[in-house]
Amino acid sequence: MSAGFLVLALLAFGGGVFMQRAQPPRPPTVPRGPGLGGWRVAEGIYLPMDLGVVGFLVVFYGIFPLAATLVPATGQPVEIGVLVLAVNAAVQFFLMAMVIGVVAWRQHPVQWLGLRWRPVPVVLTVLIVIGAGMLATVATGFFAAGLELVGYQDWLLAQLGHQELEDAAQDVVKAFKEAGDDPAVLTMLCLTAVVVAPITEEVIFRGYLYPVAKRFAGRWAAVAFSSLLFAMVHQNSIALLPLAFLAVLLALSYEWSGSIWAPIGIHMFFNGTTVFLEVGQLLEWFTLPET
Repeated sequence: MSAGFLVLALLAFGGGVFMQRAQPPRPPTVPRGPGLGGWRVAEGIYLPMDLGVVGFLVVFYGIFPLAATLVPATGQPVEIGVLVLAVNAAVQFFLMAMVIGVVAWRQHPVQWLGLRWRPVPVVLTVLIVIGAGMLATVATGFFAAGLELVGYQDWLLAQLGHQELEDAAQDVVKAFKEAGDDPAVLTMLCLTAVVVAPITEEVIFRGYLYPVAKRFAGRWAAVAFSSLLFAMVHQNSIALLPLAFLAVLLALSYEWSGSIWAPIGIHMFFNGTTVFLEVGQLLEWFTLPET
């Protein structure tokens, strides 16, 4: 399933490039000041060399789902520990630093990512981001529920088999259960999910991959490409479509605000809600006492 999403992402990008060449050139989006609404993510600074960086990221992120498809499973999952989580965080920060370095010589990161975004006073800005995070989380939940109602999970069951689908659905649950006996691992897992992943993934996917794709393939192809790729890298078959839907909302929030802080905040809220629910189940916060 993940490999299929990689193919769809590449088709979206290729189709967007073809459509761009078949239509009259569209003036690139120009940078705009702090605010809300409209297309605000500029793509004029990106060059053909950026396609090479995008290609590297696609290959890097695509290795794992393709390997899972082509190489027989060993049956020996990697044990989650502080070292594994630290290495994963280090890799993500390295990739983030790489894309920042690629762009920094052309435009200062503060301007590039809209880091000084303050459309309204700080308190109201925070409330807007929290509200957007709540809406995105609820919308993604409804989207996932709608998929189940139309039989998406049954279709997955027919395609993947019961055990593989159950394993995919329980990835996050298993990770937290395995970490439950080690406070250091649990803390690191929460920190990675709520802080590291939102910051690094948003800079890479929305801050870089999206506007580069927008420059060469157009707006909506870029939304599709970055969203499908984002869903693919999480390698969770049952969550692929909901994650792609969330990624669309994240891309639109970046365009609407012109600042990477918006998708980072929404992503943090979404992951934080997931972590809160998982940790709550782990610690039996939501379990009624027996009578």
